[in-house]
Amino acid sequence: MKKFFTLIAMAVMALGINAQTYNLGGLTISDFDLGDGFTDGGTWTDESGEFGAAGTEFTCITYSKGDKNNWSDLALAGKPIAFQYKNSGEKKQFYRLFPNFLYANGKGSRIKVTGLTAGQVVTLLAAGKNADGCVFVAADNCTADEGNPTAAVSKENDVTKFTSYKFIATADGDITIVENNAGFHLASITIADGEGGGVTPPEPTSAINYPTSQDGITLMTTDNSQVSYATVKIHENADAVNCIKFGKSYKYAEDTEYYYAKLTVDGGFKTGDVITIAGAYNNADEKNAAIAFRSDPTSEEPLWVTENFINGKTSADNPVTQTYTLTADADILYFGRSGNTGTCITLLTVTRGATAIENVKVQTADGVMYNLAGQKVGNDFKGIVIKDGKKMLQK
Repeated sequence: MKKFFTLIAMAVMALGINAQTYNLGGLTISDFDLGDGFTDGGTWTDESGEFGAAGTEFTCITYSKGDKNNWSDLALAGKPIAFQYKNSGEKKQFYRLFPNFLYANGKGSRIKVTGLTAGQVVTLLAAGKNADGCVFVAADNCTADEGNPTAAVSKENDVTKFTSYKFIATADGDITIVENNAGFHLASITIADGEGGGVTPPEPTSAINYPTSQDGITLMTTDNSQVSYATVKIHENADAVNCIKFGKSYKYAEDTEYYYAKLTVDGGFKTGDVITIAGAYNNADEKNAAIAFRSDPTSEEPLWVTENFINGKTSADNPVTQTYTLTADADILYFGRSGNTGTCITLLTVTRGATAIENVKVQTADGVMYNLAGQKVGNDFKGIVIKDGKKMLQK
């Protein structure tokens, strides 16, 4: 145990002077605020003795909500950390509380760290649930440090052998990190100033930017009165603003009748790209007015369905901004109305930060280099470059 705390102290020194480490071993149910979807899962008995003496019982937390479209929060009470999960079914005893770490029994669990400032570094000390190790990926408002391993050490219960992962906040506010392999053992989370913690992330760049621009947006319809650029009154005290109007629900059948729009950018969309959207509808009654996004235009299951937009006839407020981060690359994004009333988009952007840039394979000629924004640079450029599809530091 002494060796473990020495390891933590060394990690903190490497990150910078101002650092706070949150140890995740030995927690109890009372250490958490159980959000909607999480319940006391009772105890799990370690019959094999993998985590200590055979027959030892450990406290568990069950995920029970089963809403695959909404994240449920399991927050550490009084701490800037929460664990998030969503699924279409119950996951009994999904989180298990061991003496030296927290255990997530499956992939797709997210870690949310709140109240950060741009450039701060979050370090996870982790091991994999199974023989493949665990893989953490930046989801929202952060980028993975370029020194991170491909996967953490596999199926290891000795915390002194755990692997460190670093993530850098790209903006003030909250970040989320997702584990997308099979689950994890997480011993601690350290939050520190950025000095010595990794490279400063590049500013996000805009790929789609409506209403400032309609570039990258193509309206697809057999009836221009149903899918069009129009105006909408966003709330009862406002003038009308520009919008993308969807009068009929999403339908993809280009040889007969169709109502949708598509987004395209050079090279396609990348994991980590962030969609930001807001909008309103005008109806005497409160109805369902949302937008669904797909990467497969014929799929019955959208990538993301927004929350209902506000009703401009009854609301005194501006439209609420919503965001979604792509978890897989997509050549084209297709979107359209989801709900039972006409829907108008007043804001639609797609931004690309360091997370997505890392996944872009730039094809270069000999001697040609690009920066992390995809711009060609010369030999006098100092910093991280992409050359022949590989990242390297040019001094």
